Amino acid sequence: MTTMTWISALLLGVAAMFLMKFTPNWLDAILIRVSALLVAGAGALGVTGWLGDAFTWLLSSFADLVNYLSKGAVGTPLMWLLSAFVGALWVGALLPERLFRYDYPDWLIFAGFPLPSLLASVPGKAGDGLQTVVLGGSHELVKFVGGWFS
Repeated sequence: MTTMTWISALLLGVAAMFLMKFTPNWLDAILIRVSALLVAGAGALGVTGWLGDAFTWLLSSFADLVNYLSKGAVGTPLMWLLSAFVGALWVGALLPERLFRYDYPDWLIFAGFPLPSLLASVPGKAGDGLQTVVLGGSHELVKFVGGWFS
C-alpha cells in the first residue's frame, strides 16, 4: 500500500501542476500548493525498492561531495544550511503570492520530494519548525490519497 500511496501522491502532484495550464489564476494558486504538499508527502513516505536505494545513494553521494569539496571543515553545516534554505523557500512558496510577489519555479515544488529527508539534518528549532510545516500539511493529503488503497 505504501508504494501505491507515494506513487499516487507524486503523480497527483505532477497532474496538479499540469492542470495549471488550463485553469484560471485563482485555481492555479490552489493547485500549486496542493502539488507541493503531495510531492513532499510522497517524499515523506519514502521511495521503496530499487528506486529508493538509488535515491538514497544519490542523496548521500551529494552530501559526501559537498563534504569533500569543503574539505570536511564546513561540509555538514553547509549541507544543513542549504537544506534549511531550500526548506524556507519551499515554505515561502506556500504563502500567499501578494506577500512576496515571488514567482516560484517548478524545481522548487519538486525539491519537496527529498525535503523531508534533508530537513532531518537541520538542527534545533529551525529544523523542527520546518519539518512540522512540511510534514504537517502533506500528511493530511497523503492520508487522503492512501485511503484510496486501503
